[in-house]
Amino acid sequence: MKNRYRFPVILCSLLLLLSGILHSQAPLILFDTDFGGDSDDLGSLAMLHNLENRGECELLGIMCWNTEKSAIPAIDAVNRHYGNEEIPVGVRKEGSREIDWNYSKSISDKLPHTLTQEQAEDASYYTGKYWNRPRIIALCC
Repeated sequence: MKNRYRFPVILCSLLLLLSGILHSQAPLILFDTDFGGDSDDLGSLAMLHNLENRGECELLGIMCWNTEKSAIPAIDAVNRHYGNEEIPVGVRKEGSREIDWNYSKSISDKLPHTLTQEQAEDASYYTGKYWNRPRIIALCC
């Protein structure tokens, strides 16, 4: 009876081991966002920073398609809040606009930041740089 279970147990153990080896590398993530309109982007960015800080992912860059002037400073403030100010931030370079109120303005008004809309890289740079690399996961929010 014991021999009958030996092969399935060994097979399952090897599959689990192989699965662990294949998935041991943290996924590489590009975060594509329209930060500022509603809070789903802020929640997603906070989650990604927590995963980054625990070594469960590598956040390669943040691409923001919102051209509102406080979006990039707010993203930079969130990056700094989590101790990840080195994560590059890119923005769509098609002009900018101001909105009287959105949550990114509140964040950029109250938290320290150094990056402005004008200083941020062109977001299409990150798409070209990372798009064809293996293990890249692009999260769109």
